[in-house]
Amino acid sequence: MIEPAAIAFRGLEKIKITPGDTLAIIGPGPIGLLTTAMAKVCGVRKVVLIGFQPNRLALGLKLGADHIIDISKEDYLERAMDCTNGEGFTAIEEASGNAQAIAQHRSDYTRVCIARL
Repeated sequence: MIEPAAIAFRGLEKIKITPGDTLAIIGPGPIGLLTTAMAKVCGVRKVVLIGFQPNRLALGLKLGADHIIDISKEDYLERAMDCTNGEGFTAIEEASGNAQAIAQHRSDYTRVCIARL
C-alpha cells in the first residue's frame, strides 16, 4: 500500500491542493480512494468522488468523500454543480484512466491525470 499511497499523495502535491479547495476525483479505484482520504486530511473543503461502481463509491463516503456521483445513474455535470452550489471545482484529479473523462476537463481547471503507462 505504500506505492499507491505515494501516488495519491503526489497527485495532491501536483494539484497544489490547499485547505478550502473543492476537489473532484474521477475514478474510485485504489488511487482515487486513497486520494479521497488524503484530501480530507489536507483540509480540502469538499471532495466529490465520481465513478460507477456502487461498492467503491460507498467506500469513498466512509473514507471522507462529501458527495458521490454514480455516472451510470445520474448526469455528472449537473450533479457536480449541485454538489458545489454552482461554483464548480477548484481542482480535478483523474484517476480512472478513461480517455473520454480526460478529454472533458476544462482547460482552466487545475488537473492531474494519474495514469499507468
